[in-house]
Amino acid sequence: MSSLLEPNIHPILVHFAYALSITAAALHVLAKTPLAAKRLPVIRQSADLVLGLAAFSVLLTVAAGFQAYFTVTHDGPSHTVMAVHRNWAIGTALFLIIVALWRWVKRSAEPSAGFIAAMLVTAVLMTTTAWWGAHLVYGYGIGVKQLPEVTGEGHDHHDEAGDHDHEDASAPHAH
Repeated sequence: MSSLLEPNIHPILVHFAYALSITAAALHVLAKTPLAAKRLPVIRQSADLVLGLAAFSVLLTVAAGFQAYFTVTHDGPSHTVMAVHRNWAIGTALFLIIVALWRWVKRSAEPSAGFIAAMLVTAVLMTTTAWWGAHLVYGYGIGVKQLPEVTGEGHDHHDEAGDHDHEDASAPHAH
């Protein structure tokens, strides 16, 4: 292994930004339900904290994304998709940061219906941005050091018995 973070840290950070954003949205929605609001008032505080962590992590993720954008080897068609992903990421990050600042300013008040709607929009934006990033990796092989060469019939992880046991674990398999 030539580097601990091959080719860069962006693939690690995106998972934090995505998970924290989706979790913040879910917690804010949950905090608005009557049962949770009465029995678990700490959910709102947790939702606000997770939203703050999401905003911080999205800043790191976008910075690492720009580093990846300018350093990862790619061709013309994948560059077009990279630009789309970059544009979604910038817009999504800005939206998330604005929503987090909105919540910070209004943190002493109960979140409004408009704020909850904005959190749900954030979740949709994050998911769309993540889809474009995944499309770069799985559709174009961006950031992948080497794609496996599939030989023979390949391997689909499903057999008639429904299990995934192999007779010879040392035999090469195309996954």
